[in-house]
Amino acid sequence: LIPGDPASGFGVATFGYNSRLYNTEVNLRHRSGSAGWLTTLAGFRWIELSEQFDTVFATGGTTPSFSIDTNNHLYGLQVGALANLHNAGPWFVDGSIKAGVFGNSASQTTREDFTSAGGTTTLATARGSNCAFAGDLTIALGRQLTDRLAARIGYMALWIEGVALAPEQLDNSDPSNNIATLDHTGGLFLHGAFAGLEYLW
Repeated sequence: LIPGDPASGFGVATFGYNSRLYNTEVNLRHRSGSAGWLTTLAGFRWIELSEQFDTVFATGGTTPSFSIDTNNHLYGLQVGALANLHNAGPWFVDGSIKAGVFGNSASQTTREDFTSAGGTTTLATARGSNCAFAGDLTIALGRQLTDRLAARIGYMALWIEGVALAPEQLDNSDPSNNIATLDHTGGLFLHGAFAGLEYLW
């Protein structure tokens, strides 16, 4: 049973799912050992994760809709290490790993819109906070352009656990009765390629 599904008749349902993530971090680095191949780090990390899940039903000349918006604000400390794996002239290969524990301030808003069918728009919201985890692993190929500037390309995997994801709120919301609870036990795993410049001072 899909929330907001018309009680009778057949139609077309359109589903949408959108997720946005923003990451900001500030770290202090310390080069360990005389060889200088290992650098440890510690710092502050801020992650913003927002999602939207929506459904529009086109049936009997009406278009009732159902949507869920979630927002997660993660703030916390992390530790990690950066290892220089190989050097060949100006070229180098490095890898890094970081992990941290975060406080997450999360919320969800669920909305039903039956105005096209002669009804009303109702919504319900819920908020909560919990402890979350985030960690990432990176491998990169780089080329030193100057003493301080380098170009890097590579691959990164990011794991986040303890967040509110939009689809997981479906069983927790009844906007018509103004009832909503928050499920912030979700997790996600993201990975992909990257390219950029790195400046050290």
